[in-house]
Amino acid sequence: MKEYAHNSENKLAQEIYQDFIGLLSFAYKNLQVTQQPNAVELFRVLKQRNIKIVLNTGYDAETAEFLVSKLGWKKAVEFDCLITASDVEKKRPDPEMIRLAMEIYNIQNPKEVVKIGDSIIDIKEGQNAGCGLSIGITTGAHNYQQLQSASPDYIINDLMQLVPILDSVGK
Repeated sequence: MKEYAHNSENKLAQEIYQDFIGLLSFAYKNLQVTQQPNAVELFRVLKQRNIKIVLNTGYDAETAEFLVSKLGWKKAVEFDCLITASDVEKKRPDPEMIRLAMEIYNIQNPKEVVKIGDSIIDIKEGQNAGCGLSIGITTGAHNYQQLQSASPDYIINDLMQLVPILDSVGK
């Protein structure tokens, strides 16, 4: 009986998730999607420094790829890799997406990785992976106080604030 209840809960969760993804897809197709201010500028600076840019998201691959396309971003131009919830079994704050990125780029030491995100779960993901820096940015899901509750290494208000942080800690 207990297993039946568990299966029913899983089925309901999947149905709710599929409804959410459908509504999200509809919204993104019909609403304007804008990039983070200075994202492309930061990408240029990081590429000049030979720093890999991996986008990771809790969205599924179809949604993430649609958003990246709608922004006009291209793999190997603006960023190096996109890792989505579809690519891993465990979801954030589990560090599986970061570990996959490390594996793709043969990075052995997580201290060489910087995680930037706009939510508490992003910060926790970076911390759980052992990243050298886990940074919150206030231009998204959570505000300064909410991000601060996760004890990030830094909180920034603009992506270009990452450059002096990288300069201060080295590569």
